[in-house]
Amino acid sequence: MFRLMHLRQLRRQPLRATLAVVALGAGAAITVATGLFLTSIDESIRDVLRELSGPAPLRVVGPLDRAGLDASVTEQVSGVDGVEAAVPAVHAVAVAERRDGSQVHLLAVGVDCRVEALIGPFGCDQRSLDPRRPDAPVLISASLKRWLGDRAVIRTDTGRVPLGNAAVNDTLDETNQGRVAVYELATAQRLFGRSDRLDAVYVQPERGADLERLRSRIAGAVGDWNYVLKRDELAPWMELNGPILPLLGFAGLLALGLSGLLVYNIVALSLAERRRDLAVAGAIGTGQGTITSGILIEAGLLGLAGGVLGAVAGIWVARLLVDASSGVLFEQSIGLRPTVHVSVWMLVLGVVLGGVTGVIAAVVPARRARRLDLAAELHGRAVQIEDAPRRALVRLILLVAAGGLALLGSHVAQRNGALEPWQSSLGSLSIVLTSLFLLAAVGAAAPLLLRILLHPLRATAGPLRVAVSNLASRPRRTSVMAATVGASVALACVLGAVIPAIRGTTETDLGKAAGGRVWVSTLPMNNAGASARPSPRVLAALESMPGVARVDPNRGVSIGDDLGGFGVYASVWTGDPPFRRVAGEVSAEALDRGDALIGTSAARSRGVRPGSRLRIPTPNGFVGVRVAGIWATSNDNGYRVSVSPRVFGDLFGEELAENLWLVPERGVSADELARRVEAAQLDPDLYVRTPEEASAQLASEVGDQVAPFWMLQRLLLFVALVGSLSTLLLVGVQRRRELGVLGAVGFGPGGLARMTIAEAIAAALVGAVLGVAASIGLFEALRNASAVAVGIRPPFGFDAIAALVATTLGLGVVTAGALFPAWRTSRMQIVEAIRDE
Repeated sequence: MFRLMHLRQLRRQPLRATLAVVALGAGAAITVATGLFLTSIDESIRDVLRELSGPAPLRVVGPLDRAGLDASVTEQVSGVDGVEAAVPAVHAVAVAERRDGSQVHLLAVGVDCRVEALIGPFGCDQRSLDPRRPDAPVLISASLKRWLGDRAVIRTDTGRVPLGNAAVNDTLDETNQGRVAVYELATAQRLFGRSDRLDAVYVQPERGADLERLRSRIAGAVGDWNYVLKRDELAPWMELNGPILPLLGFAGLLALGLSGLLVYNIVALSLAERRRDLAVAGAIGTGQGTITSGILIEAGLLGLAGGVLGAVAGIWVARLLVDASSGVLFEQSIGLRPTVHVSVWMLVLGVVLGGVTGVIAAVVPARRARRLDLAAELHGRAVQIEDAPRRALVRLILLVAAGGLALLGSHVAQRNGALEPWQSSLGSLSIVLTSLFLLAAVGAAAPLLLRILLHPLRATAGPLRVAVSNLASRPRRTSVMAATVGASVALACVLGAVIPAIRGTTETDLGKAAGGRVWVSTLPMNNAGASARPSPRVLAALESMPGVARVDPNRGVSIGDDLGGFGVYASVWTGDPPFRRVAGEVSAEALDRGDALIGTSAARSRGVRPGSRLRIPTPNGFVGVRVAGIWATSNDNGYRVSVSPRVFGDLFGEELAENLWLVPERGVSADELARRVEAAQLDPDLYVRTPEEASAQLASEVGDQVAPFWMLQRLLLFVALVGSLSTLLLVGVQRRRELGVLGAVGFGPGGLARMTIAEAIAAALVGAVLGVAASIGLFEALRNASAVAVGIRPPFGFDAIAALVATTLGLGVVTAGALFPAWRTSRMQIVEAIRDE
């Protein structure tokens, strides 16, 4: 029975099967791509860690992302029973520059002759390696040498270092795609601001040593503020966090949900066409369970095929996402250009999700097939019953109410700074539910809105009136077409509003933090990871420059503990605090007393409140700092601890500043001081920005981080194309008699084609308008979720240009999808279509 009723039907209608597979494949591709994107970042980091570790199965790192180990750790590890060798190392993110000014971020490594314990003896003579040499001997990969050419330099914390005497090693091409430079240990410490501290100590155990026991003994020797990790294990401050993770997951779920709606529509239309066949099967004794299971299995097979297609396409989409985000998010911060790592489990998950989505989408059509009136169907008197307007209105009201409740939940999640752990979970759940309910409401409202628009068209004739009438009388398929377009337009509107909100918040916060000071650095605003910071020479020159009353170095470190990563920064400002107070005392006087101010995310994750003591790990142990207050800062996504420069120096020593703030003398404007610094030409890489320029540049750089989401929005437009194409093609098959009658009473081929295109445009236009309306609720939910995820609630905004562009693109895509169904409709043979009338 399954072979006759379903497998044969798939062979007889390959177009329907193909559309269902493509619809599910599109959604599965986005879902798989987001998963592969995240796993690729993780695996790319682990690959580099394995390459650096070589044969060493263990490594020791400190609690800081930069120079986190005290120099004494090497001897402490060497003295542990079972350790054959302990190899100290420096890891830094450097910037290499060609003669034409083009740059590449790379990983700079510092080792000494003790590295022979890992890679074997090569005649290393420590006495011949003078760390004071200005030309700084360096070993680089062959591929990097070819790219750099002649007269290249590496930018360091001491300035530019020529690469004219660089030695070349082909085997380094296998490490970090060749983006690596190896220095002598003391030289690397000098060039990259490590003083006498280290970034890692690699451990070579004695032959036959038990690694787990050895790991435990080393941990006891180096202190619990340091970490003993396996070769490819990530340190706490290396873990991925921030808003990109939940937003990517949300986009994947949204795409998969839209694909399910498309498959539901395809299955429902297909079953409507096969009602007589199902009635005959029931009349000859086929049980309802057999019919239902056959429908579900058929949809499941289509879903599995779509999952396979989506898994393959997801690899390509993941590569696009990695390329769109790697430069901004990863190269500048960790010196790594990620590559796509294909995870078998992610591909299997894509296939499974496709099959499960197909089955779920077919449940409702299968239940309807169980309730067929066999006698009416066999006599040709059955009429497909669509939802009555009253019932559709009730469903719309329920969906809007549910979306409103979810939106209210997102508001509760961000109240009082979202300091409670349950608020984080509520915020994530609320934004997903708000999106699902409001986008479903878009589909439910579309037929009702078209029914209202039908009244002004009653006095007219032609394809437009017939098209709108058809859409209003068939709410199910109309809902799916409108929802697919509406979701894409809504996402574009949200992104269009997010970017101005990010820029506005960034400009406002940085403007307050600047307090009229001039920003100076050798790195871009949003790149503090590279070791090419302002040198002590530049700092000294600025302190003695006429017109400079004071130089405030901006010093900070990223730290990891058992609860994850956070940042600790020396904070100085003039005037009112730059961020909104959430709890406790937020003032410069609190910092001067030796207290700390923390962001909401850090307070929530660690259960800290005003008056509590926060344990901060340092290279020499834990230090308790009293928390004076909590404020709403977006720095480090709310995971930032601010202390005074004095306390910061006590904790971490004289860390090099990421950038410098120059306080003008009385009577000297910020613009005038900026011109003086630029005219002095203290460093060829020096950036000088007034407060307004600094705010605008940082806002622009932060806005670039949403590039992956624009790509996902374009992929959702493709889903809309598949939805319109599949719906119109299947409707054309189902309505052959209706279209034949229209042709017989005077609709020519051109009229039938125009009617088909008009249906697509009308459904898309209504869906786009409703999507714009739904985006307001989505953006509000996203604002509330941002207070939980990144520590601030950005101001509300709406970008009319983005809404107009998204609507235009949506209409264009749907119109393109309607051209082929319109062409097929125009070529329909009228006599054959109405032969049974």
